[in-house]
Amino acid sequence: MWITSLYFKSRNVLQYKNMRKGFSLIEILVAVGIIAVVSLVVLPSFLGTSHQTVLNSAAQQIVSAVRESQSRSVSQTRGAQWGIHFDNSTNTAPFYAIFTGSSYGSGTTESHYQLPATIAFACSTLAPGSSMDVTFSPISGLASTPATIGIYAVSQPSLSSTITIAPTGVVFAGMSAPPTCTGPCSSAPSTSVYMNMASKSCPRNARAWVFTLYATASGTAYNARVSNLVFRQSFGTPCTPTIISPMPAMAIPANIPPGGTGTSTVVIDFSSCYLSSRFTVTITPSADNAPPFDQPRYNQFP
Repeated sequence: MWITSLYFKSRNVLQYKNMRKGFSLIEILVAVGIIAVVSLVVLPSFLGTSHQTVLNSAAQQIVSAVRESQSRSVSQTRGAQWGIHFDNSTNTAPFYAIFTGSSYGSGTTESHYQLPATIAFACSTLAPGSSMDVTFSPISGLASTPATIGIYAVSQPSLSSTITIAPTGVVFAGMSAPPTCTGPCSSAPSTSVYMNMASKSCPRNARAWVFTLYATASGTAYNARVSNLVFRQSFGTPCTPTIISPMPAMAIPANIPPGGTGTSTVVIDFSSCYLSSRFTVTITPSADNAPPFDQPRYNQFP
């Protein structure tokens, strides 16, 4: 009898120990909650870093391709002129390519590169369905035309980069190009810069506002730019437009000749605003030798 009693007591002790090896429901819920909180904090930061890494890599690959095509033209490889082609195709993935000849259409494609799936051309610099060729002169390496190509992370448009090809053939990559004024801009004849709204395009989360800048006949406007934009909502459900492109927004060309014009593009995130919203916008164009001049525009839609 006592043997039977001892057996059941031993079995109960073992069952109790085995039960203690598990976790209670409360412990499991606490652990899941901690994991969820940590994920909410860490994941956005990780994704942002990942998008920035892909963007930087794409920008450097474009710069490398531009320099490669210029180098081949300078050395007159195969006795031909070389160039770079950018294509914001709507039928295929956006791409860029190195080619030989005077143009991409009539030349021979040597290398073809697609943008990563998470990266797109900024439509303010290369409209959907459009393309651009830049060729380089043999020996001198001068660019056939200056060019600015913007790229951005599709899921996070505030992450962007700009590739600028100067007339000299020098290529820059970054948030903005280095200053183009090589003379004593501060002592240049003073002038004035005025602006007009040229166009609005692209999706609401990366809306491109293009301004035409005018330099007066009194002198060249060096490093002309839109220095600032200030929004004051005049109609609609309250919202907050956010400028996501680098400021100041440099003009193209940066140095506007007397009586000439340039264009400046500012990219704005209106995703929190309805299309019926209206704003009074104060735009401030300026230049190294032109004081800032606030110019309001009323009843502006996104």
